[in-house]
Amino acid sequence: MVGRVHHTPASVADLFEHECVVVDPHAADAAGRLRTAWQSGAVAIGDAASGDDLRRLATIALSVDEQPLLVGSAALVAAVGDSVLPNQAPAQQHPLPQASSLLYVIGSSSRAARAQIEQLRPRADRIIHLDPTELLRTAALHGDRAPIDPAVGVTVVQLDPAAEVIPSQSPLIARALASAVQMAAAEADALFLSGGETARRVLDLIGVTTLEPVGQIGHGTAVSVDPDTGRIVITRPGSFGSLTNLVEVLDAVRPSKESHV
Repeated sequence: MVGRVHHTPASVADLFEHECVVVDPHAADAAGRLRTAWQSGAVAIGDAASGDDLRRLATIALSVDEQPLLVGSAALVAAVGDSVLPNQAPAQQHPLPQASSLLYVIGSSSRAARAQIEQLRPRADRIIHLDPTELLRTAALHGDRAPIDPAVGVTVVQLDPAAEVIPSQSPLIARALASAVQMAAAEADALFLSGGETARRVLDLIGVTTLEPVGQIGHGTAVSVDPDTGRIVITRPGSFGSLTNLVEVLDAVRPSKESHV
């Protein structure tokens, strides 16, 4: 039997047999391109790299008469909700659990993630960059190879922004990243896990099987508690969130934290 050979798509558009139209939320003709795609039967692909981009796309989609069917992540749903009910008061949220140590694990080296980390840098006790290639070989730390100690307070672990990441290796890198932070994650009072693959790998390694949602920090940043240990687990899809999202997380779970040099 001769089977069909499947090739990894180079872009989202390659997944579709229909004509695709890329809609840039910052372009002046974004609404026109979306309307043209709808009228021609093409698939419109929103080129979003941040939460703000999703909100722009939601506003554009709701502004055209055709009201296209939107398909996307929970962050897109939240963006549509913001556009439909922009003045609705947020639901009252109870104070979140507090933590003495917070470990950020950022499974992305995107520009948005780097910008968010820069906002957090003045208040972080340590920022550690892990080289993806070295992770795949040895799961060792990049640079000084110092162990990750969550007891220092606020630790950020991120893929090295200067390193090249091959998309097809992303699942392997997520697994290696999770292995590198496993011991620190098991000891930290609170975890911030960015990216679904990264979060799943880390939680599996430290034996977390159940999470109880207790709140959220902005759209798409969910706060849960591990009922077995009381550990706070904060999850967020990829590089979404506002520029100050990581700082907002710190303020929510460590409000007494002032500043660190």
